[in-house]
Amino acid sequence: MSMTFLRFFVLFFSVALIAACTPQQPIEGGSSLKVEGFDYQNSDNEAIRIAEEVLEVMGGKKQWKKARYFVWTFFDERKHFWDKNTGNIRIESLTDSLLIVMNVNTSEGKVFIGKEEISNPDSLKKYLERGKKTWADDSYWLVMPFKLIDKGVTLKYLGTKGNYLDVPCDVLEVTYKQGSPNTLGERFEIYVDKTERMVTQWAFYHKTSDLSPSMICPWTDYEKYHNIWLSSGRGNGELSDIYVLDTLPLYAFNTSDMVVVSDFIR
Repeated sequence: MSMTFLRFFVLFFSVALIAACTPQQPIEGGSSLKVEGFDYQNSDNEAIRIAEEVLEVMGGKKQWKKARYFVWTFFDERKHFWDKNTGNIRIESLTDSLLIVMNVNTSEGKVFIGKEEISNPDSLKKYLERGKKTWADDSYWLVMPFKLIDKGVTLKYLGTKGNYLDVPCDVLEVTYKQGSPNTLGERFEIYVDKTERMVTQWAFYHKTSDLSPSMICPWTDYEKYHNIWLSSGRGNGELSDIYVLDTLPLYAFNTSDMVVVSDFIR
């Protein structure tokens, strides 16, 4: 073997080794963008692939990340304002005069009954805990398809089943490693239309071991809100007055002052 060939071989091998060991940059919108805390080890590749298709059809990772302020009314019972970037929320009860403004990340905030602010520490803590749980449940009813690949989630593929209209769907199972972040259930079955790749139905189980779901509910009436798709129809009920906004005033999240949503629609 000549010295020239040997030098070439060593140089080629070194370059190939460096290239193989150099971290590759993730592609925007691709599956190589890992979600911190998601249970990749115990989740099915097929389930992950379907969940990513759902996210893409719903507007994609980029548009979901850009969407910041969400407003919606939950079954005519309460009105929500949510700053997705900061965790600030506002919950206005439509059945009484209760108002909760808080941050779900810090669990700090204020509670008003009418114009009177709750000052008793025990009462305040109770209402803030209630507000955080209410937001966790009600926001999942709105944005669940964007949370299929999320912190703490284990995702399994259950095969093909018909939904409430007997339309063939891929069914995903959602469970949580450290317990469900909401009070709806510990296990969910998500029905994804095989053609349109949108969620058309869900079933949730209060306990993972339950054989029958606590509720089965369709997802209908999709509309586009600020470049992402959201569903409002939930069988006999609905999520109404849905908005995705560019801005909301800070006072919406720390005072009892009235917030007129139409002032911030562009």
